[in-house]
Amino acid sequence: MYAVPAVLFAVQTAAVTFTAETARPHAGALRSLRPGLAAPPAARRALLLADTGVVAVWALGGFCSSLWPALVRLVAPGAPQAAGGMVFFTLTAAAALTVWALRRTAPHVAATGGSLAVVPATASTLSGLHDAGLPAVYGGAALAGIAFDAVSRRCV
Repeated sequence: MYAVPAVLFAVQTAAVTFTAETARPHAGALRSLRPGLAAPPAARRALLLADTGVVAVWALGGFCSSLWPALVRLVAPGAPQAAGGMVFFTLTAAAALTVWALRRTAPHVAATGGSLAVVPATASTLSGLHDAGLPAVYGGAALAGIAFDAVSRRCV
């Protein structure tokens, strides 16, 4: 089943290897690929504060996306297979409701509240392992959805 794509990738690799370059080489081309980050001095404090919340929310997202289905199976082994996916629905629904509920809230107030929701969301999710069960996992998902939207609206 995977043999056909593997052969196609091998043929494409060979074709690209023997294809002539169409661009002219320029001095400093490799140096231009080095990433750099610059911000005006007046914006650095605000950028640092906003990025802290964004990093926390995306770390929570990676944590939850990788562990939630397994966590649901561990907490409730007899639960239907769809229960793992319903956690993501809960997160998304909470984020959608947060969009509507905070539509008139100042972005910095929403971002602060969202950043403060990251710790309880993680704690609630992990408390599901310690006899709190699926309601704690789903509560953590709802809080994570609130945090995602509230912090993300600051970035827009």
